[in-house]
Amino acid sequence: MGTLVSTIAGPFWATPYLVYKKVFRKPIFNYYLTYFYFAIIGIATYFLVNLACSSIIIDSWLNLIISSIVCIIVPNIIYILIFRNTDEFKYLLNIIKSFILKIVNKFKKIKYIKQEYLNKIIKGN
Repeated sequence: MGTLVSTIAGPFWATPYLVYKKVFRKPIFNYYLTYFYFAIIGIATYFLVNLACSSIIIDSWLNLIISSIVCIIVPNIIYILIFRNTDEFKYLLNIIKSFILKIVNKFKKIKYIKQEYLNKIIKGN
């Protein structure tokens, strides 16, 4: 509780002011407008997920798992629908794609090395 109060009292107001005024040379109003927009999206997402999960009665492990899946999937779908056309989302998506591609290529390479090793064993080299 003390951390929350001290953050709201100081850095929450001072840091954006210094960065926007001194570094970006833009009005601080843009920052708070964007911050308010994201807060509204977060609050609306919370209420939608809460509404979806409140209809699930958790009386078994299966219902707990279903509720967990809803809590993971619904907010992500909402955020994807809202942010899919932003430059930041496209940038993040490219990072994820390249990461997945690296993993897939690594497994292909491992599979190829195993196949080469098996071929050498079969040939007797």
